[in-house]
Amino acid sequence: MNILPTWKELRSDWMLYLFLFIVTIITFAPLLLMVNISTKNSAQFAVNPLGVTFPFHLKTNYAFAFKLIWRPALNTIFVSITSVAIGIFLSSMAAYILAVFDFPGRELIFWGLTVLLMVPAILTLVPRYLIIVDLKLINTYWALILPYIAQRQVFNIFVFRTFFRNLPKEVLEAARIEGASNFRIYWSIVMPMSKPIIATLALLGLLVLWNDFVWPLVTLDNPELRTLTLALYQLASAGSAQWGIMMAGYVLASLPLLILFIIFTKPFVEGMTSGAIKL
Repeated sequence: MNILPTWKELRSDWMLYLFLFIVTIITFAPLLLMVNISTKNSAQFAVNPLGVTFPFHLKTNYAFAFKLIWRPALNTIFVSITSVAIGIFLSSMAAYILAVFDFPGRELIFWGLTVLLMVPAILTLVPRYLIIVDLKLINTYWALILPYIAQRQVFNIFVFRTFFRNLPKEVLEAARIEGASNFRIYWSIVMPMSKPIIATLALLGLLVLWNDFVWPLVTLDNPELRTLTLALYQLASAGSAQWGIMMAGYVLASLPLLILFIIFTKPFVEGMTSGAIKL
């Protein structure tokens, strides 16, 4: 039996690796270019905007950019983590009820929620704004947190419900026989078994909220409450844009999400391949 790969297989693998290498270069080229520009001062960028130039001005550019974005970054971290955590908790409870309990109208409620996935988020911009104005929440953290929680609920419920229905029913029935309450089953059994899907939805939610620009723009006027995207926009729209400092700000703004993704890569991949989410 010949276990060595044939020439056709080697050629096929070589073409695959070459294709993946090219895709990787194309994917990371903007990031590498951003890091490269963040090392330049205005004179270096004017002379050679794309090439590597010496000396590097890392300390100057990154120190100035950090001074401008550290407060907006903290605001964004607080708003994003709070919104995602509360949203995950509420949507998982709703999905648990729709997945485990059998009651009249359950499927109708679920498919009614699913229909809302087809409504573009931009169509809800004006109604959301009017509600926030009526509640007198303009220029508060709640003006961001409450709409962000509601924004992800339908998608999260859809994914959680699909995942919960695939959990082994024997485990839940055994817990009920032992006298565990429904909330105890949800909190102590279902949620620990759902860590991959929780990590996936949390990362997806953080990515959306971290990069949101329009909603903070229309609800926040207070400079102390502005988010990271607003700070970066103001940095980029300055009268004389300093490209090195601007790109340094972009690099710093990307680091938290990059670190989170590196830490949670394994549960994220498990959640994406669990069957609840299909890309």
